[in-house]
Amino acid sequence: MTPGETTSRRAPHGATPELETTRLRLRPLEAGDREALFRVYAEPQVSRNLLIQPRSLAEFRRPFHLMIDLASTLGMWVIIHKQDDRLIGRCGFYPCSELPDEPPELAYLLSKDYWGIGLGTEAARRCVDYAFTAHAWPEIVAMARVENTASARVLRKLGMTVAQRLEVRGIATDLYRLPRPAYRSEVL
Repeated sequence: MTPGETTSRRAPHGATPELETTRLRLRPLEAGDREALFRVYAEPQVSRNLLIQPRSLAEFRRPFHLMIDLASTLGMWVIIHKQDDRLIGRCGFYPCSELPDEPPELAYLLSKDYWGIGLGTEAARRCVDYAFTAHAWPEIVAMARVENTASARVLRKLGMTVAQRLEVRGIATDLYRLPRPAYRSEVL
């Protein structure tokens, strides 16, 4: 694969495909990913930025099963770093829980060991590319804690803009929007 190239591996009809970027493989979430993904959620630097913070593998069961369901509908992928073949996070779409009539919400998280080298943007951009080519969604949204400047930077790199400030579970959160006409798939 050349720099900036992205691909999709064919999936059975109706199934979410595996996606790739230069450095990442995005594979639809599977039941066997629960423990490895929980380890990422449990990293203190990661969990402090989450709106829902499961404190145990048992607490993680319910949100994980929702992610499994979303893997085959809206799209939810684990992020695999190609160089070391390690599960380093997840990226995909949830129904927007805070504003029920909104389009799907982009959500992602990445292990602290992989921050600061553009992998969050790379994974999120690939998911957004997929969303706008595979679905007829007029826009997507995303939410980030106000103090999470790194996530805000990723969302701005995707072309998203702050639409409004919300309070979600007592946490000041910015709601970002990206209308389909405003999205440009840029070379990574």
